Amino acid sequence: MDYKRRAVTTGNGKDEERNPNTAGVDRISTLSNTLIHRILSSVSTVDVVRMSILSKRWSRMWYTVPHLRFYDSDAGFRKWKVFDNFMAKCLERREIGMSNNTSCAVTKFKLHIKHFWCRDENLHRLLHSPVIRNNVEELDLSMEPKYNGAVCYCLPYTALNGKSITVLKLNHVELEDSDNFSVNLPSLKSLCLEEVIVNDVTLSKLLLGCPSLEKLMLKKCPKLFNPRILSSSLKFFEMEGFIRPSHKELQVEAINLQTLVLRALYHGLNLCECSAVRTLSIHSIPNMRGESLEAIISKLPLLEDLSLRHCDLLRHFKISSKSLKSFTFAKFSRVEVNATLETPNLVSFCYTGDMKFGVSMALPNDSLMNGHIKINDCIIYEASNLYNKMIKFLSSINFSWNILTLEVRSEEDLIFPEELRKTCGSPLTKIRHLKVKTLLRLNKKTSSDLRDSLHWASPDLETLDIEDGGKGDDDVSDFGNWMFRTN
Repeated sequence: MDYKRRAVTTGNGKDEERNPNTAGVDRISTLSNTLIHRILSSVSTVDVVRMSILSKRWSRMWYTVPHLRFYDSDAGFRKWKVFDNFMAKCLERREIGMSNNTSCAVTKFKLHIKHFWCRDENLHRLLHSPVIRNNVEELDLSMEPKYNGAVCYCLPYTALNGKSITVLKLNHVELEDSDNFSVNLPSLKSLCLEEVIVNDVTLSKLLLGCPSLEKLMLKKCPKLFNPRILSSSLKFFEMEGFIRPSHKELQVEAINLQTLVLRALYHGLNLCECSAVRTLSIHSIPNMRGESLEAIISKLPLLEDLSLRHCDLLRHFKISSKSLKSFTFAKFSRVEVNATLETPNLVSFCYTGDMKFGVSMALPNDSLMNGHIKINDCIIYEASNLYNKMIKFLSSINFSWNILTLEVRSEEDLIFPEELRKTCGSPLTKIRHLKVKTLLRLNKKTSSDLRDSLHWASPDLETLDIEDGGKGDDDVSDFGNWMFRTN
């Protein structure tokens, strides 16, 4: 086909010829195989197949994509049979491709079924396909039942014998409970079980077959009553459970464990061989008391980072640790809480909650910490009572901070009345560097009052940094971030 050429006048007055066919250049085909694989690996397999029509070069490129992702929620899969047939054909073609070209191996397989109601034998056949069993490094299976209380898919132990698997994620499945249950996952580094039906014995057998496991996450597994976590290779362990009094004890024996995260557990805690733990996070454990906390910390001589959040029975507690460097405490209840910290090497302290909190710190005279205090109950007080409470609270945290960050709802919470300043002493006399954050937008009209109030509260300030969260009514001026520096 002949195309007419037309003259185009450029800025220098010269005429140039333009070929209109240049607009139809196939730039997609010029991309490298590596880049194409990265693009196709980030979308579901059904979209990969659809994208194969974009270019002649892409027509068979999907045969070599290393990741397969199947979602029954994808458009076009209104019936399970259609979805099942699509997966079967994809795996069949990939198996043919692998027999002719070793570079066609699938390294990541993800199957998420949101409305699971298919036959088990269909999935058994799928998971035993050579495409998955031979080379897959990351296996992610989620079989959410179509109806609440419906029977979960029972995953046979024979599907858990992939020598190349390094990451395994299971969601809403049941692990086969039989005397023959055995697992061989020698390369597995990361294991996540979420809402999986697995009992204490089966979990122990599973861990026994994972000699290289470094990361373990157990989330809302209702059949774990007395779980025993025994692993010499484990470095990270997180467990989140249901609040059930029938749960008894969690026993952890992991000599190389470095990070321990516990959420919403009713289990007692027995740390047998966990002296290497450096990071401990305890969140929403209702039966955690001061004595049990102190007993746990006494077994962790290398602990550096401790986080306690929403443990309502912690009213009085003492933390003694020479190794602790960072401590975070957040409370949800409105009861009085008092903490004593004997932590000579502490460098970071964070608190979130109301003003019913007192802390005593036994620190060296030359110790300097970074502190972050977020007060979230200012709105419940009347103005007169608020400022008295605020002064009392700030006086209780008047330590030699390196930098203290104070987070409140609005600047009005820190603009102390003139008459109160005359009768009360400054609450933050040891502060040299103060940073204030407000949830609401700063009011430009009160910015000078806020600065004067903060300099009264901290008379020896060297730097004052104030910023807002940008939230508020549209008629409030967004004053942005600003800094005052005192020589």
